Amino acid sequence: MRLSTRVLFVLACAGVFTANPAAALVWGVPGDGSNTCTIVTPSCDTIAAAVAAASATDTVQIAAGTFTESNITVDKALTIAGAGRLATTVQSSAAGFIVQASNVDILDLTITGGTDGIRITPTGGPVSDIELLRVGLANQASRGLEVSGATVSDLRVTDSVLASNAGSGIRLSSTSLVDGLTVTGSTFTGYGQGIYQANDGNTSRLNALTVSGSTFTNNGMAIYAEEMTSSAIEDNTFTGNGRSVLLFKAYTGSGVDAGPIAIRRNTISGGANASLQLIDQTPNGLGGQIDVEDNDITQDVGLLVANWGIIDIRLLSAATHATISLNGNAVTLSGTFMPPANAAYGVAIRGNGPVTLQGNTLAGGNVGGSGTTPPTSGVYIRSTDTVANFAAVPSGATLTGTCNRIGGFENGISVYGLVGNTYGGLAAGVVVSFTDNVIAGNTVAGVVTGASPPTIDAEDNYWGCAAGPGNPGCDTVVGDVDASPVASDVPACVACSTNAECNDGLACNGVETCDLGNGVCLAGTPVVCNDGDVCTTDSCVDPLGTCSTSPAPNDTPCDDGITCSIPDTCQAGVCDGVPDANMNGVCDADDVGPLSLLRVTIKGPAGGGGNGKVVLKGTFPYAPPTDVINPDAAVTMRVEDALTADQQVVFGPGTCGAKGTKVLCRSVDRKSKALFKPDRRLLNTMQYKAKLGGLTFNEPFAGPVTLTLTYGPGTKRAGSIASCVTNGANDLKCK
Repeated sequence: MRLSTRVLFVLACAGVFTANPAAALVWGVPGDGSNTCTIVTPSCDTIAAAVAAASATDTVQIAAGTFTESNITVDKALTIAGAGRLATTVQSSAAGFIVQASNVDILDLTITGGTDGIRITPTGGPVSDIELLRVGLANQASRGLEVSGATVSDLRVTDSVLASNAGSGIRLSSTSLVDGLTVTGSTFTGYGQGIYQANDGNTSRLNALTVSGSTFTNNGMAIYAEEMTSSAIEDNTFTGNGRSVLLFKAYTGSGVDAGPIAIRRNTISGGANASLQLIDQTPNGLGGQIDVEDNDITQDVGLLVANWGIIDIRLLSAATHATISLNGNAVTLSGTFMPPANAAYGVAIRGNGPVTLQGNTLAGGNVGGSGTTPPTSGVYIRSTDTVANFAAVPSGATLTGTCNRIGGFENGISVYGLVGNTYGGLAAGVVVSFTDNVIAGNTVAGVVTGASPPTIDAEDNYWGCAAGPGNPGCDTVVGDVDASPVASDVPACVACSTNAECNDGLACNGVETCDLGNGVCLAGTPVVCNDGDVCTTDSCVDPLGTCSTSPAPNDTPCDDGITCSIPDTCQAGVCDGVPDANMNGVCDADDVGPLSLLRVTIKGPAGGGGNGKVVLKGTFPYAPPTDVINPDAAVTMRVEDALTADQQVVFGPGTCGAKGTKVLCRSVDRKSKALFKPDRRLLNTMQYKAKLGGLTFNEPFAGPVTLTLTYGPGTKRAGSIASCVTNGANDLKCK
């Protein structure tokens, strides 16, 4: 019995017999100090030994402490876990881990020293599903994570800390093919490049890069890529990096074009060069749109090492490109220039388009910077360049901006060429259009270009005052700029920032104010000028908002207050009525009183049937209690045009009904109706609206149109309207 037990134990230790050979094991490091790996209680003295002894899907669990090991080769699917990023340290003199297999997870440890912290170099073909979780990579001479000559998919770096004073945090070599690199919640500090994807004329590609919720601090370049497609850089913080994001598409060896790429909702500050630099100088051009959206960029100009565009765009002049769209970004300058920098530009564009700017805020902070030409500008369009790739903005290129706010610079927008060192210089056919923007508060000019075409379209912008460029308080324009018409206050698509921006310069409109919470201008209360006399024309006069009165045109209908003085008209500003024509003391059929016809629509019958109609609207004077619409008497409405149209509708006795002071008439066939009601604004004035239907007209129609209204007992009124337009033969509108 004892012998049998001893044999079984020996067999188990030799690995010949296990109760469940398929079960994954957890290998503990360190082991028992015997310098061997045990299986009954799986453990090894070194990480490398545990990785070698483990089978696929096993876990190597590393205890707290420091382990001096290098070139640990992981050639099977394993989980390698420490006791915590700050608890377990692998001190390396070469590469820490060399990963050659798929389904590898490395977590909760720190790798320090050596050349590469983790190197992915598969030898048996593509690998996938590799994750670094809560890993620290520190002080490697070359790279924290290196993908070398590998085809890798679904590579993830999550909640990790990468820090060094040299090399790259993550480097994808010029022969690597990476499809899916996700970096989340991680920090990169002190690298030459935080994330670096190289090509150098080789075959490398990076597809589906996602960087989110991560922090990049004091790196030469935070994210640098030479071959990038279908990628997103979102919700990150960049501080003190030379460049935050640099796309440098200079090679064609990958066989794919750059884009689409989204750079969104990042917070960027303290760079030495361009914060976002987008360069495509390949003959195929930018293959997919680049969206730069809702980024918040603040730049101390004292940190700049040259005259940079904070967002710098360079597209090969001779290629056709997808659009670069800048939408909703804020670029804010501050500080004092230090040599060699003496100017900065919110957005700099050279080479080609299309480039669109919408809803951006470019704030120059009045930092000055006039030691070069062009001086500090919100947008700098470099029309010509001494670099061949970006020699000139070509004919047909479009550079457009709308709903932006550009202020606090020397020039709001500068168009300047390095060939000849002169403003302007755009080729014929280039379209530069900035409309519906706020371009105000720039110390030299709002827009500066050359004196000759192409013309810069700068219509409908607000320039800082209601009157437009060249007036007190407004930015000016220099060169061939079309700035008319101007916006008298902030366009609706741009948030206002002060009450002054909502002043349209017209006192008659009332005092406008800015709703700072919502960034919208609120209308004032208009000045009302009305002395109540229809024989005078009352108007508000700007700029002081005073009321002015002048005689109304002669023959304007009026009411002198005398019953049956019909018709009454204004003469030299006084209501002058002709008394009751037959002197019988009533307004009978022998007298024709005034009527105002304000709006008429005549539609002929479709297909020749009796389905034409007339819509009428207007007013007429009346003198109650004798001169009123009597619902018990007939009401007749006759409509005539200047040609042959002549239609009459009679609302017979009993078809009209009174409700309070209103009278509503409906024809028996229900195709016509008319409403009469007192005008609450004008004394002894009746309003009417009518729709007369079921009519048969002789087309065509022409103005003027006359309405004759007859109501009991025998009152007749008539009026005409002459301002009419036709829409085809059977449609006439007058107003």
